[in-house]
Amino acid sequence: MKNLGEPRMRKRARWCALGAATMIAWTSFGASATAAPNRDNVELACGGSKYKFTFHWSSSLNGSWRHLGYSEWNLGSVPQAGTINASGPLTFCPRKGRGSGQSIMNNSTAAENGHSKYRGWVYYNSGYKGAVDKVPTFSSMRLKKTFNNNASFQWKS
Repeated sequence: MKNLGEPRMRKRARWCALGAATMIAWTSFGASATAAPNRDNVELACGGSKYKFTFHWSSSLNGSWRHLGYSEWNLGSVPQAGTINASGPLTFCPRKGRGSGQSIMNNSTAAENGHSKYRGWVYYNSGYKGAVDKVPTFSSMRLKKTFNNNASFQWKS
């Protein structure tokens, strides 16, 4: 008499292993794909970069600044460059004048948008919520609704 249960069990085990391997590969890919922009945001933001949005510590555009290239859900908690699972506040560039090293969250008084297609929206709360200052393309402005009370940033078309 044949045991039909054993081949079925092997087949089922292979499918389960394949499914688990696919899930691991998919979640690993997803984590690195979303983390890369934030790492770039941190590492390239204070040098010569192609990033188009800039937060300024001073409303006269003097003092420290920070370029952003990607939307940020929470300016007070972003992945830190060179670390795994560590986050901290996005800060103004070091050695760039008054305000350097301070958190951008709740310390920005002006913003500058050098993008030709997208407007930069600066939100009062994390998660793209609350009052918003909309910085038009190719412009700079003193923040009004989010002056020293800014917690997230988003590109909008």
